[in-house]
Parts: sequence; C-alpha cells; structure tokens
Amino acid sequence: MELSGVNLSNMTLAKCRFIDAKLKGANLSGAYLMGAKFVGANLFKANLSGANLKEALLTDANLRGADLREANLNKADMVNADLTQAVLARANLVDANLSGATLTKATFTFAKTTNARMNGAITEGAVGLK
Repeated sequence: MELSGVNLSNMTLAKCRFIDAKLKGANLSGAYLMGAKFVGANLFKANLSGANLKEALLTDANLRGADLREANLNKADMVNADLTQAVLARANLVDANLSGATLTKATFTFAKTTNARMNGAITEGAVGLK
C-alpha cells in the first residue's frame, strides 16, 4: 500500500492494518491508532507526534527519523523496529516491547519507559534513555 506523504493527522484509525505499507513522510500526528498494525511498514521520517499508538503492532517497522514526540506507545510492540534517530521525547513507552530494536541516536528526553522491554536493543548514542 503506497501512502507516502499522505496527511492522516487527527484521524481515527484504531485497529487499521498498515502491514508492509509505505508511509514515508506521512503525517499521522494526533491520530488515534490504538491497536493498529504497522508490521514491516516504512514510516521513514513520518510525523507521529501526539499519536495514540497504545497496543499498536510495529514489529519490523522502519521508523528511522520518525517524530514520535508525546506519542502514546503504552504496551506497543516494536520488536526489531528501526528507530534510528527517531525522536521519542515525552513519549509514553510504559510496558512497550522494544526488544531487538535499533535505537541508535534516538532521543528519549523525558520519555516514560517504566517496564519497557529492551532486551537486545541497540542503544548506541541514544539520548535520555535510562
């Protein structure tokens, strides 16, 4: 599914399936995406700031350079996702699973990471990660 550059800001898209979708540079800021499936999706430099991604499935997703500031990623599954240089400042990552994720140079300033699983995650150069 080719959706690169699309503007879906503030849309309600709970439980939608974006499996292997191309969403490069898409604007999903403020969108309600609870339980949405982004398995293998390409969200390179997408704007997901303020989005509600609670319980979303983002395994194997490309989130390189994505803006996830103040996003709700509570209980999100991001196993093996690539978040290189992503901005997760003030994001809610409580109980999220980032096992095997690439977090190189990602920004986590003031992010909530209580009980977040990061087994095997690559965290080189990540900022604000506790």
